[in-house]
Amino acid sequence: MGLNNRFNGFEKKRKSNEILLSAYGCTDIGLVRANNEDSFLLADLSSSSECVEMNNVRLGKRGGLFVVSDGMGGAQAGEVASQMAVMLLRSELRKAFAARGASEIPSHEQLIRAVQHANFAIWNESQSSSSKSGMGATLTAALVRDGQAFIAEVGDSRAYLIRSQSIIRLTTDQSLVELLILAGELTREEAEAVPIKNVILQAMGTQPEVKVAVTKVDLRRNDHLLLCSDGLSNKVSEAEMLKFTLRASSLEMACKQLVELAKRRGGEDNITVIIARVDGEGLEACNPNARIEHSISMLSSFYPTEEDNLKTLKPLTLTDLQDDEEII
Repeated sequence: MGLNNRFNGFEKKRKSNEILLSAYGCTDIGLVRANNEDSFLLADLSSSSECVEMNNVRLGKRGGLFVVSDGMGGAQAGEVASQMAVMLLRSELRKAFAARGASEIPSHEQLIRAVQHANFAIWNESQSSSSKSGMGATLTAALVRDGQAFIAEVGDSRAYLIRSQSIIRLTTDQSLVELLILAGELTREEAEAVPIKNVILQAMGTQPEVKVAVTKVDLRRNDHLLLCSDGLSNKVSEAEMLKFTLRASSLEMACKQLVELAKRRGGEDNITVIIARVDGEGLEACNPNARIEHSISMLSSFYPTEEDNLKTLKPLTLTDLQDDEEII
């Protein structure tokens, strides 16, 4: 009897700490480009496999990893760079977790080091032949571990948090346009029409070192993380991301509908999106009265004023949406 009680107590404790991950990712060449230079990754770092879908996978100590990368460069060099970015990040994080003394290094520091090691490897590869010279890629990654998400960014691929009925952007584009906006030289409305919209200030592999911006999110039950390349964010509004994520019958359906919407609006670029959902008794329930911004903190910034910029971000809610916004 006593043994059974102890076993039942252990089982209850194990279940109470459980965090479940569900996710779906897809990429599309779009309607104009000759090849797809985007890459993405969904991975349970406790295993060696990668996938395009997760269904209530129990989160292990190593965590889960979601990555979007948008390549650039001549011929197929951009495709090489983005593929290297996602695969190297996963392998570097697995090595970091297995290394001696890993438990003493904070998760966000492990993530920063992994991004920097991956960047150097891509830069080194770009020096190996003239066909790869100048290749590079953006990288936006979410490391989900111990009830938190650590969002790393190099370039201008984006990450968003969707909680309850709200969406908020977790990344700040590392672009010339964003720099001008932060300096007060452009408004966000004016920035939509400028020809320098796609000029980014840094990318994986274009220099031997990068400055990694990292944001931390304290996760709640049924939170969604949405990561995407600018092929999506340039065509689909945050309001539409929120609406399709919450109203679709599945994560797969939400991703595919968002990609199709971007294609219907021109599809000039490659389009990539990942939507992940977290659940389980290991997470606190969402308090509908709590402000979503209070769960977000900047750990490492790219811009000197980026932390102040994060504090001024306002979430968009379903009540802000117009009834006549497009539905597929």
